[in-house]
Amino acid sequence: DTDFKGQLFVDLSEYAGWPVQFRFRFEDEGAWTWGMGIDEFALTARPNACGNGICDPGESFASCPGDCPAPPEPAATWVPPGQDLSGQAVSYRPFKGGTACDDCSEEIALGFAFDFFGQTYETIFLNSNGNLSFEAPFSEYQPEAFCLEGPRLIAPFYADVDLASGGDIRYYLDPGGHYLIVSWEAVGYYGCGAGCQLRNTFQMVLTDGQVRQIGDQVLPFGATIVFTYGDMQWTTGDASGGVGGFGGTAATVGVNLGDGIVCQDYGTFDQPGYAYYGNSQDDACPPNRVSHLDHRWLAFNGSEGQQVYNGQRLPLQVTSGEEGHTLSWQTDAPGQGGTYTLHRGPQPTNLAPLAVIEANAHLPGADYRYAYLDSLPPTGKVYYQLVFQGETGERLSSEVVEAQAASVPPPSGGTLDLQAVGPNPFAEYLDITYVSQTELAADYVLADMSGRVLARGSVTAG
Repeated sequence: DTDFKGQLFVDLSEYAGWPVQFRFRFEDEGAWTWGMGIDEFALTARPNACGNGICDPGESFASCPGDCPAPPEPAATWVPPGQDLSGQAVSYRPFKGGTACDDCSEEIALGFAFDFFGQTYETIFLNSNGNLSFEAPFSEYQPEAFCLEGPRLIAPFYADVDLASGGDIRYYLDPGGHYLIVSWEAVGYYGCGAGCQLRNTFQMVLTDGQVRQIGDQVLPFGATIVFTYGDMQWTTGDASGGVGGFGGTAATVGVNLGDGIVCQDYGTFDQPGYAYYGNSQDDACPPNRVSHLDHRWLAFNGSEGQQVYNGQRLPLQVTSGEEGHTLSWQTDAPGQGGTYTLHRGPQPTNLAPLAVIEANAHLPGADYRYAYLDSLPPTGKVYYQLVFQGETGERLSSEVVEAQAASVPPPSGGTLDLQAVGPNPFAEYLDITYVSQTELAADYVLADMSGRVLARGSVTAG
């Protein structure tokens, strides 16, 4: 006969947007019935419950750092809105005057010569659907996997962008005539509508080949096209068979010559998630998942149409000693048919070729180690970069590494005289005889005339 009042809190944040039905079960002397004894109840939503340990809709790291993760660091080549490549504040131009167009294009005079697969262009067409074309605008909204016959395309993310669903496209032309920046900022897809919750942010930089650095990031050798990604949340418009921004005809990333044969296909994307399987052209891989691109950057050499950075770097190391700088690296496979080129220079952005090492000329052993002795380096600081060129055109590079001449203490006493070296030429072994006035250890480095290290080690007296 006594009323009982109670309060129950249930966290439903993971079911946000779903219809919810509540059922109350009442126990009366062991008999279970539904709704018995419940006269009335009230349901009150408590959104944005900061402090519950869950990043609820509407919360962010800024508003609720205890519940929401910190946003990831932007990619190293990301150019913030309103800045040029050096970080200076500049004014960007709105694409098509800022109109919310669909499947539209704008012709842009670059102010510099851009080499694409051996042909030079000074004008390009910027297309709203995540790509750039040459000679004519390209309004096709339904992407195809590269290699595609027809248009010459540079596609950071070829998919059905609809500016009526939100976001904008802006571009900046370097007044010095060296580069173009294009940013697709929080753009939605066709069919998403004005309240679109899924947005993509990505960027493209096109250069004349003289740009060696974006912000603090030194570009790979030969890079003239750079794709940089922010948060990528959708792949497909409704008219391309997509449902809720996914499925249907997959979005495409890469560069395309237009003959149906030659291209550089990074891959297609049609689902949420982080998995990356590879490209469809070379590896016959299925479409990838779009968040793989989040905060990533890719680089291509436009004149050759080859990718020069895909997120991987060659592991170049430098060791300085009395004999000079020894550059060493190791790979998982010998890379038959390719070459490694070492570049050296006084500045990270001012490098010239130093030596070429055949990929099959690794040190003896099963771990494919390489070494090169730069016995006559310039005094002071010097910078090196390693570039691999594969037999089918693939290219990888190392980060630029810095070296400083080692400070070598004077000998503690005595001299070392070489008595004999032979046989010359040698086939399987080499004898080196030396005499020292004091009992001391000796380090040796054996290199060929090109500087390639053949062997190194230490010996003790006797």
